[in-house]
Parts: sequence; structure tokens; C-alpha cells
Amino acid sequence: MKRLLWLFTLTTFCSCVFAQSTDSTFTKGTLKEKLNELPIAGKKKFKLNYNIFTSFYPIHENPTVGWRSKLKQDAQIVFDFHPVLTTSFFNNFERKLEKKQLFGMGYYFSFRPHFRMYSKNSTPVQMPSYRIFLGLQHMYRLSDEHLISYAIESGHYSNGQSGCALGAGLDDQSEACDSLYALVNDNSNLSEMINRTNGDFSTNLSQFTINYRYVPKQPETKKFRQVHSTNFGLVYYHNNFLGLVDAGGHSANAIKMYGRWRFLLSYNYTHQWNSGYRFVLAEDIEIIEGAHPFVNPLRAVATASFFLPRNLGVYVSYSYGHDDYNLRFVDSGHQFGIGLVWDMNPPIAL
Repeated sequence: MKRLLWLFTLTTFCSCVFAQSTDSTFTKGTLKEKLNELPIAGKKKFKLNYNIFTSFYPIHENPTVGWRSKLKQDAQIVFDFHPVLTTSFFNNFERKLEKKQLFGMGYYFSFRPHFRMYSKNSTPVQMPSYRIFLGLQHMYRLSDEHLISYAIESGHYSNGQSGCALGAGLDDQSEACDSLYALVNDNSNLSEMINRTNGDFSTNLSQFTINYRYVPKQPETKKFRQVHSTNFGLVYYHNNFLGLVDAGGHSANAIKMYGRWRFLLSYNYTHQWNSGYRFVLAEDIEIIEGAHPFVNPLRAVATASFFLPRNLGVYVSYSYGHDDYNLRFVDSGHQFGIGLVWDMNPPIAL
């Protein structure tokens, strides 16, 4: 099972690396048309365009791999890896934007795992996160400079474990496990109580996100472009998968610890030069509502990234507040990060 997990991780990693566009504009054409561009009989020189492997979405997460500083003294993080794999059922964003039409849409399946290795000898990739979604996105072009989009996604979030969240060696939802939950009060230190070896974290969830994007026109004398983008999102933890199937939800004890609602707010500024290089500043905020009093409801992350023309970049980040690694949301503090990022949805020419 571990070999299959690592094989899937490697495959997803390779997909993220190779599925990058060569510039920040859309270009039309099937694979056959690409091959017809080979340098034969004076035709223009062949230029591989990786967009034939990708789909554009206005609301998205980028794959990253890097290092983070530790939040707890007993757990040094070796690496932190966020692969992202999105498969479209239908997507006409590219065609609609090229034709300057006012409305585009996409329907997709998205797999967004999170793997973290710690410097411990046993179970090094401790309790990985798995998030799977079915989603739809609609985008409206208000004018040449203003776009608004929304995404509705629903799916499952878990770490694939079956142990009691508060006690090692106990099964989740067993009588012994429930008795440990009964000992929890408002003054309990959950960071000291959670089972970091195989504690279960599981819930179904739905998310609504709205995005506003401003792409100001630049005078022809300026050799750069700018994009301002902001998101507002709501996340709701619930029992039924997709709101319909009674499977994969949370226990009554767990939701008292998790809290049902997350509020998301983000801002992203992109500065891109004609050469294809670009600089991105981002601020992401998450607020948990209804969790145990010990949990720090706030998580704020500031990130600066620099991208090469083919959308491979480096980033540095600083975060304050609760952790974003399944059960470890009960941990809190200051954290620094550095690593590589792949921009699957770079700025596009309007």
C-alpha cells in the first residue's frame, strides 16, 4: 500500500512539473496542428506549447513542495508537499476568453492531497491529508478589465486513519475513545492530547468561493502587466457525501473539536514582464468558527513568489495561527517556509 501511495505521489508530482504552459497567453490548436508547425519547407519553427495538457480555472490551488519550520519542539518537518491534480469534464474558459465572450464555465474532479514528512524514525509521512472534490466554476466578464467568478465544490477530507483522535492504540468511535472525549473540557490542551500516530480526521465538506479579478490595461510603453485578484470563501463540514450519501462524515465528538465553518479571504497581486518572468505577492486568511476553545481560529499566510517564463517558481512564506495539516489544526504558532511552486493557471491575455 505504501508503494502504491508513493507511486501515485510521484506520478502526480511529474504531472505538475510537465503540465506547464510556455507563456502566459492562451494559444489555440490540437496536437495535430502543433505537429504541422514543424520547420518544413519554410514553415515557422516548432514550439511546444504545454497548454494542450492543461485547463484554465480562475479559482485554483497551485502545487508546491518545500520546507517548513516546526510548530512543536518534538517534530522537525523535513518536507511539505502539495500536489494538485484536476481533471475536466467540460471547460470552455479558454475559448470564451479568446472570443471576448461574457460567460465561461468548467466542471471537474480535483484531488488535492497534502503530504508532510517529519524527522521521526517511524511512520515518517504522518497522517497525510486527502481532499477530493467535484466542482463547477462560472466566470463572467464584466468588461475588458473586470472579471468575476464563483466556484461550488463538494467532496471529502480525511487522513486515512482509523485510530482514536485523542488516544493511541484505541479505535475511533469505540467506547474507550468516547470516554476520552468525555474528559475534554474548555480548558483542555488539545495539542498535548491528540494522537499524532494514527488519529482519525474525517469529514465531508462543501465550499463556495467567489473571485473578483482586475486586469488594468497597460500603456504600450510599459513592458509589464498587472493582475489584482481577491477571493472570499465559505467552507462547511457536514456528514453526507455531496450532501446526499451517508458515508465518510464526522462523528458527533469530532465536530465539536473541528467546528463546522471556515471563512476564507485572500488577495493576490501579480506583476508580469513581457519576458514571461513574474512576481506574485499573496495574503491568505482562514478563520475557524465553532471549534473547541483551545483552537486558534486564525490562520494568516503571507507568500512572495518569483516565476520563470514556464511557470516554475520559488516561494518564501510566513504564517501565523493554526496549522493546516488535518488533525494538527490544534497546533498553533509562527511558521516559515521556502520551496518550489508551479503555476497551473498563469495570467492570461485578454
